[in-house]
Amino acid sequence: QLTIFHGDAARVSAAICTAYDQALCEGHRPLILALEGNISAYGARRTESLGSDATQMAHAVFAVLRDADSINADVIFSEAVETEGIGLAVMNRLGRAAAFHIIEV
Repeated sequence: QLTIFHGDAARVSAAICTAYDQALCEGHRPLILALEGNISAYGARRTESLGSDATQMAHAVFAVLRDADSINADVIFSEAVETEGIGLAVMNRLGRAAAFHIIEV
């Protein structure tokens, strides 16, 4: 299960932290997918880097999703990128993987 969070960076990280903590309390094995510069916002929560920008994210997204399977993550929360340039293709791919479950914050 993949959920994408889109909006202001501070609100996105706060919403992802809340969702992660709730999922953990419910017995899930959550994982956060974040851009490199935002990883520190998630503290000790299990987080995978999607790279530093949309271009790196385009190259990393499927590998990171496969890695999520290998570490048995059953709930994934991801940051969004802006839908300009290659970001549009990245969000299309990520959106399909999330069944377009995107939360605006």
